[in-house]
Amino acid sequence: MVELERIKTVLANAVRNAVLKSPPTEPVYAIVVQYYGSDSDGDLTPSSRMPSETRRQALLTEKGSTAPHHIWVHDEFDDDHAVFDLDLDDQTLRQLWADLNRQMEAGRIDLTFIRKCVQEACSQLNNEIWPSSFLSTDDFVVYPGDMTHKFCDTIGDMNESIPASRMNLLRAHGFLGIDPWWKL
Repeated sequence: MVELERIKTVLANAVRNAVLKSPPTEPVYAIVVQYYGSDSDGDLTPSSRMPSETRRQALLTEKGSTAPHHIWVHDEFDDDHAVFDLDLDDQTLRQLWADLNRQMEAGRIDLTFIRKCVQEACSQLNNEIWPSSFLSTDDFVVYPGDMTHKFCDTIGDMNESIPASRMNLLRAHGFLGIDPWWKL
């Protein structure tokens, strides 16, 4: 069985390398690392997207008190020109993820393990200092996106991946509610 530590490191490295290879052309407020389950077709390797600050500000204006839902729920990113796709073109990651999916199909691991791997990789990336050339906001975060819709727990994924101080900063900036999180 593949170890959590190795998966976390390979995934975090793939995301970091993709960002450095193709940095955003305008400030972004997040990187979403999307993971898939066996119910998805094709390559199940995680994908990654970077929503822009322009998008976030537009959503605040357009959506008002429900803006946090639209800012953070990654399903809202489709067909949005202000969301940049990252190419996680990493052979080690693909091989590792193919092995994880075989283990999941064989019943040796479940989607909870996959989710934990992505949360840990995001947590590692949130604790790094990104280069000054990387265009990002002062409250920039990395968090998982559940493309399986099994968990439907965006705030749970964020809480497991983002330091509490940064979550508090997002609330102070008006980008997250408290209870419920998706409303201001």
